[in-house]
Amino acid sequence: MRVAVTTTMLRKEDRAMTSILHRSLSATALGGALAMLPALVSAQQTDDGFNVYGHLNLGVLTVDDGVSTDSIFTDNDNSNSRVGFTYDKTFETGNKLRFHFETAIGLTGSSGATASNDDFDIDPTRRDIRRVDLQYTVGNVGKFYIGQGSTATDGIAENDLSKTGVITYSSVQDLAGGNAFRLADGSVSNVRINQAFSAFDGGRRFRVRYDTPNFNGFTFSGSFGTEVLARNDDREFTDLAATYKGGFADFDFVAGLGYASINNGAETVAGSASIFHKPTGLNFTLAAGENLDTNADSLYVKAGIVRDWFSIGETALAIDYTRGRDFVSAGSESDSYAISAVQKIDNLNTEIFATFRTYEFSDTSGSSFQDIDTSFVGARWRF
Repeated sequence: MRVAVTTTMLRKEDRAMTSILHRSLSATALGGALAMLPALVSAQQTDDGFNVYGHLNLGVLTVDDGVSTDSIFTDNDNSNSRVGFTYDKTFETGNKLRFHFETAIGLTGSSGATASNDDFDIDPTRRDIRRVDLQYTVGNVGKFYIGQGSTATDGIAENDLSKTGVITYSSVQDLAGGNAFRLADGSVSNVRINQAFSAFDGGRRFRVRYDTPNFNGFTFSGSFGTEVLARNDDREFTDLAATYKGGFADFDFVAGLGYASINNGAETVAGSASIFHKPTGLNFTLAAGENLDTNADSLYVKAGIVRDWFSIGETALAIDYTRGRDFVSAGSESDSYAISAVQKIDNLNTEIFATFRTYEFSDTSGSSFQDIDTSFVGARWRF
């Protein structure tokens, strides 16, 4: 096992990146967020304390690319193994301050695992950091964030009530994205799964963000930030989103729609919705997105059922299909479909899961690409 924790934060490149960050964040937004801190420190406080959490999510990924079949023990990048903590303070006014830290553990993940990269290593890097931020909540005003964390569109294409998200959701490339399609003659093409599929979901950046209060289930969000964890990346990100969480009669319903713009000119829109019928456990999920510059687009549909068939916990079953167009080149087509099962074990805080997924790709070059069949069996344990 190789353990290689990076200590690059003090290097010259990082000092230069930090300088870029300070220039890129608007003085008004940053100053406004920092201006709240003196009042927070001087206020009478009630110590709500620490909450530590995390999960391990491991399994065996099997990939059949039409020529060879390989099985790899790996982290599940649909929800990679992680650890985090929150520290909360509640003020006499009812306002709340939270510090939130979360990082992936750095295990070899399924989205990058291939026959030539099948070692199971612990190799954490700074890109595994998911959250280091402050959140300040004012009941009738909303929530303010500053630091590394979710942009306004993070999760906008992933609203899903099927209870199978641990192994299958709209970002289907997270299962085995590093694997390349083979041509009809068995040679490896230059097209990988993660190039042919995307849900256009948002990401995590160093950002300032604001969420409105909940208006009858609706919340509106905006964020502005920059990339600080990747080297030589000075792009700026602006995100806007609207989400709904609620329901009616015997139905739970969630939905969201978002717009993201990068200062290099790229623009995307994405959204998703999911409905769950409580008496029967039947559910349906829809997600879609488009790159407004390249016209690449995706559509994802899922149907599922959740039932208490066993005393140990709920059982969730789902089938899904995703279609992508124009991702790799104009006229290219990407299709994937899967069947999945998740069994909860309540008294162990564990979910056991299994999925079988097929990826298909074609383009206008005249070349024929072989399908890639994948399966993943594993478990997620929460603590």
